Amino acid sequence: MSSSIYEIFHYIPSTVHQCQSTSLTTNLSNSSLNFLPFQPPFIPCQLHNMTENYTNHVQLVDSNYLMRAPTHFDCYILLFFARWCQFSVRFAPYFNAIPRSFPGLDFVAYDVSKSLRYMTYFGTNAVPSVFILRKNKLLARLNSTNDIQILLSLIESTLHLNQTNNITIGEEDRLGPVTTIFEPSFDYALLFSWLFRGSSRHCFSLADALDVSDHQIRMGKGSKNWDPPIVTDEQNDDSSMMTTLNPMLHENSSQKGQFTWEEIRRHSNKKDRWLVIDNRVYDVTKWLKHPGGQMVLNHYAGQDASEAFHALHPEIHRVQKYLKPFYIGDVVNDEDQVVEDQALKDDFEKLRQKAISKKLFQSSRFFFFLACLHILVIEFAAYYVLFRYGTGWLPYIASVVLYVVAEAQCGWLQHDFGHLSVFQKSKWNHLLHQMYIGFTKGASADWWNHMHFQHHSKPNIIDKDPDTRIEPVFVLGNKLPIRAAHRNVKYGKSLPYNLQYLYFFIAAPLLFPLYFQFTTIKHAVKRKKWMDVFWLSLFYVKFFSLMPLKLGLFGALKLLFVIRLFEGTWFVVVTQSNHVVMDVEHDDVKSSWFRMQLKATCNIEKSHFNDWFTGHLNFQIEHHLFPMMPRHNLYKVQSDVIDLCRKYDIPYIVKPMGRAFVDILTSLEKSGRMWRETYEELMNASKSIN
Repeated sequence: MSSSIYEIFHYIPSTVHQCQSTSLTTNLSNSSLNFLPFQPPFIPCQLHNMTENYTNHVQLVDSNYLMRAPTHFDCYILLFFARWCQFSVRFAPYFNAIPRSFPGLDFVAYDVSKSLRYMTYFGTNAVPSVFILRKNKLLARLNSTNDIQILLSLIESTLHLNQTNNITIGEEDRLGPVTTIFEPSFDYALLFSWLFRGSSRHCFSLADALDVSDHQIRMGKGSKNWDPPIVTDEQNDDSSMMTTLNPMLHENSSQKGQFTWEEIRRHSNKKDRWLVIDNRVYDVTKWLKHPGGQMVLNHYAGQDASEAFHALHPEIHRVQKYLKPFYIGDVVNDEDQVVEDQALKDDFEKLRQKAISKKLFQSSRFFFFLACLHILVIEFAAYYVLFRYGTGWLPYIASVVLYVVAEAQCGWLQHDFGHLSVFQKSKWNHLLHQMYIGFTKGASADWWNHMHFQHHSKPNIIDKDPDTRIEPVFVLGNKLPIRAAHRNVKYGKSLPYNLQYLYFFIAAPLLFPLYFQFTTIKHAVKRKKWMDVFWLSLFYVKFFSLMPLKLGLFGALKLLFVIRLFEGTWFVVVTQSNHVVMDVEHDDVKSSWFRMQLKATCNIEKSHFNDWFTGHLNFQIEHHLFPMMPRHNLYKVQSDVIDLCRKYDIPYIVKPMGRAFVDILTSLEKSGRMWRETYEELMNASKSIN
């Protein structure tokens, strides 16, 4: 462990251990400060307007918010700290107190105990480290000096701000937000430092010991996008502060372009697609191996994908390495920039951070263990009943019911794994997703990802959400019936959509046995997803190895058809009760994530049975807002979502389950009637012209 914090703050209580090997400077003039060779005219920072009763404080942020900080703050102070570093813990009360001296300036802190990788992104190997940033530019970094006045003076001189009052440490500063509780742990990184560096100057991470190689791995060693690793304090002769550009947030910015929204929107098709994430422009035209599928990229071509990106991606540090080769520049502020719903976006981000602080994105392993276990037990019971009690009507019906329940519940469980909401490590979610959807349901995980992520990224958006691309059989909402009527008049072919609320009872049950069952296999084979093929093949091997022993081959085929029939009905009525009855609209590029999801989703009332029957998708609104939140926590954020809806006058719809199912038919009848009226009107107009 190191004394780097003691070097900054000499008046930390005397109980702090001081490493004797450290050479302390005595004043600011003796500190080694490196500035940019050219200082352009300084534009004043945009500070928050402070109310009389508001006290500025430190915000603890997660990795997603950390990477998006330039979109939320103008000028801000960032601290990297670690609860396993004694110097971080002893420094915490002082950093907690500093914001009161600079009201209106943002102070954020990130606990590197959660992920060490981000330290190398910001060009540091030591904790605690303090950064002064403006948007995506790193103005200054400080992690080795002897006086708190150094930091205060640096903030004042760098940002042209004046300290409003002297710093006093109160009891509240020792309570947080930055933790003052030391949590010792065996530091493998420190062990490596002793072996390879022979000193213990810093509390530093394993990322430090592997700094150069990790940087080369992230950027692609030998590629044109690779930049030399930034020089750290140890490599720069103990300089107390260095000023540079952030290599992660602004790499090669001088060689990159500046684009207006007018230019970006021109690149909005699958053969020429740009998208924006956190004001950074990416040309993803040639990205052919996007894990979420090509269609999701197509849907956001020419648009701001920031909110969808952060809602659907965990482990942002892993995603960044894929994005870097496609980075071409930044968005310039222009009159055409999308600014609608910005206040709502900011409030929603605060809500997400609140959910993170309440640990609502952490899953209960016991809950999911029981979910997995009860599915396997019920499926085993389906086989046991048939083999133990024979093939009479009662055991046959009991076996069908048990198998349908197992299949339906597995549908909700694989949904959890597919959304990466069970394990923190994505690879374990992917593995269990493939196993359960393949071995238990006989479907492809990649097929599910391909369809479902489109739905989440653009719910109920015409021609983008797969759940709305069903015009050969159904027309939904108010716009698709009119479009279908025009096409039917032009080409002379049509279904009686005015009767769709009646043939729904035939089409919905047949969706699984006649369509999905074969589409998913075709997808896996065509795209060479051999692991998916392996797992779903095991389902058919299992089923047709056992069931024909009691029912014969034809009997086994008939049983599978019946199971798929009822399973499909269960799936359709649950999922469509949340969406079919809501708005089906064309894409609105200026709509926020929150508003788009609320337009397309509604909830079913909470009860123990409803939670089980729907796999907690009765909280569809919360699930769509927070796709990676474990389903057992969705109800815990409901009240906050309702409050946000009230604030912005957005409808929040909750229904009893029976009413929700009936509304499916009501909505289909309304859309069918609209189609018929439009169709007859067009036909009459055509006849009058002739």
